[in-house]
Amino acid sequence: MVLAALPVLIGLGNWQMDRKAWKDALIANLNGRVRAEPIPAATVIARRREGADIEYTRVALVGRFLHEHERRFYAPDPRLGPGYHIYTPLLLADGTGAVFVNRGYVSDAIAEPGKRGQGQLGGEVSVTGLVRKPEVKAAFTPDNAPGRNFWHWRDVKGLAASLPAELGGKVLEFTV
Repeated sequence: MVLAALPVLIGLGNWQMDRKAWKDALIANLNGRVRAEPIPAATVIARRREGADIEYTRVALVGRFLHEHERRFYAPDPRLGPGYHIYTPLLLADGTGAVFVNRGYVSDAIAEPGKRGQGQLGGEVSVTGLVRKPEVKAAFTPDNAPGRNFWHWRDVKGLAASLPAELGGKVLEFTV
């Protein structure tokens, strides 16, 4: 039995070493992207259209937040309790469109915009962040409820459709 098991065990060991090398390369690639100089939104858009992988690319955006169209993504936190990640559309100053920006976590107690006035930045702002591709709904993830502003996964097409028609067509195919 030992002689029969030995090739299997050696094969599994080699597979684990190959997998470790793949993971190390993936981590190095992501670390390089996260530390790279931010690029303009127009460059990210062009790369996306060419089919390039844009996940975790650092991007520099300038625009105006449309706070009246923010979306709440349910995000319970074991330490902080129930709450949400607030995604707010940023209308880009260069006219290329709008991007939903994850502005961070807020507790359920201050989920309503009127309860967090300091965070409602007005005028033109500069944002540097990491590009995230749209998510695919997992088998056990609940459906988003756009009518109640209650989201579970990053459905960029759904986010765009939840906006007024004049804005929805301007939403770019990624979030930051």
